[in-house]
Amino acid sequence: MLNKKNTNQIILGVIGSILAAVVIWLFQKTLALQFWQIVSLYLLVLSTTLSVLTVYLFRSLKDQADSANGKLKLIYNNKPDIAENIKGCKSSFRFLGISSKRTMSNPVVQQKLIELGRDKGEIKILLLNPDSEFVKNRANDENESSRAWVSEINATVERLKNLANREHINIEVRLYDQYPVWRLSIMDEEEMYINFFLKGQQGPQSQMLYVKNHDNDLFNAFLLEYERIWDTSVDA
Repeated sequence: MLNKKNTNQIILGVIGSILAAVVIWLFQKTLALQFWQIVSLYLLVLSTTLSVLTVYLFRSLKDQADSANGKLKLIYNNKPDIAENIKGCKSSFRFLGISSKRTMSNPVVQQKLIELGRDKGEIKILLLNPDSEFVKNRANDENESSRAWVSEINATVERLKNLANREHINIEVRLYDQYPVWRLSIMDEEEMYINFFLKGQQGPQSQMLYVKNHDNDLFNAFLLEYERIWDTSVDA
């Protein structure tokens, strides 16, 4: 929907074009323009009007995107690290990845998981099942060793279990069996950071989509996708 400011600008543009058409009509009467000259002038007015309307329309769409209060943002460079994103997490943390070796061994992430666990927060981690055929498929796509990936996934599971036992907190870890497409970090059902796995490229290397949940359908769709994968996964 166009805002009031841009709507007024479009109306002014249309009125200006109509006035220009009237001027052309007066020129026609006073200067006795030939037929092809009249057609050329009218085509000029028409193209100018369309150009003005197009410019204002795109400006309006850009204004609407800019006024979304940061609900949706595609990040190409200087992508924030999960250790930075998780700091503000207060009640729940959900994660979807492959082995999450670097993420779950990060001291900042571990400390935040401990704090959440002690506050009875919800911690749900989804990792690729090391017995899945998709480990080999995805490892090949990244030119990596599938055997190394299996070891890394198992190591992450043990790391999380040891952390939970040592700190007496609850960390739910499940293993999914499907080709990995998304890498998700969901904080408090309020903020979500999304990467995707491309051929020959690790998830964190992809563009990052930041989605904030304020009646945001895209956020809810990804949250439903996470829960769908969770419900069809098995306990680690």
